Amino acid sequence: MLTDETLSTFAGVYSLIMTPFHEDGSIDWKVYEQYLDYQISHRPHNLFPVCGSSEMKDLTLEERLHSATLTVRHAPREMRVIATANLEEGRQAQKEEVRRMEQTGVDALVFTSRGIGDRPEELFETLCELASCTTLPVMLYEFPGYPGQKIIDSDTYARLIQTGRFIGIKDTTCQMDLITEKIQKAPQSDVLQANIPYLYDAMKAGAKGVIATISVIMTKTLRKFWELYTSGAPQEQLEELNANIVNSAAVIDSCFPAGPKYLFGARIGIPMTPVTRSRQILSPERARAYEIWYDWAVRHEIL
Repeated sequence: MLTDETLSTFAGVYSLIMTPFHEDGSIDWKVYEQYLDYQISHRPHNLFPVCGSSEMKDLTLEERLHSATLTVRHAPREMRVIATANLEEGRQAQKEEVRRMEQTGVDALVFTSRGIGDRPEELFETLCELASCTTLPVMLYEFPGYPGQKIIDSDTYARLIQTGRFIGIKDTTCQMDLITEKIQKAPQSDVLQANIPYLYDAMKAGAKGVIATISVIMTKTLRKFWELYTSGAPQEQLEELNANIVNSAAVIDSCFPAGPKYLFGARIGIPMTPVTRSRQILSPERARAYEIWYDWAVRHEIL
């Protein structure tokens, strides 16, 4: 069974890691390492490469493995690295993927629920079968926006936690009642909030941390919010920062991930192109909106 110490290790603020591409769509590994160091400098508790924000569905297995390996090499000892490990087609291929991802040196694996049956029992049995292929703890992730997504209901979630193999979930239901149900039925687990409009509400309900798209560029701000919340800062101060975070998310997510990528080249000084493998188009006016938001956030010390 997982200890309270292990569970607390995977709580807190996560930095999601984007994948920078050259103009031809190949990965720019040099910029990837520069970006990793930038994210680490903003003091997240943990790192999450091979995630939705890294465009993992458009990466090959070898690219995903190398992304995880590089992240492990750069991460300080106290910073945990988790990575998704069941994206290959077919159960046997996923089992091999699980074994290979463990060999990269990550601290925990992430299993998505996409494409795993239509019944809760089938979902439970399949995830447990995959978990038997690794010695590492496992985080759950519903991976929204990807074909075959399956919401993990609170009862199945609690059963998975009770096995002692699963530590928590990146909750993407975007519904406070469903978030609260998971927290109440498995209070010892790490329910990590992904939906920014419910960030403050979820933390007050007992969420153990945040894994959200805006962390690709706002890790420092999320860490500040976490420190204020856990230290018992005045409600007015928390509500003000929460409002700025929610408003910022509306811009960051408006053309994601091309927009945040664009800012690293246009404002931050890391030569990342806005290229995505989904061929997302960042219009000039949307790029200008990102610039205006970034300059405002810097002036107001939000970034």
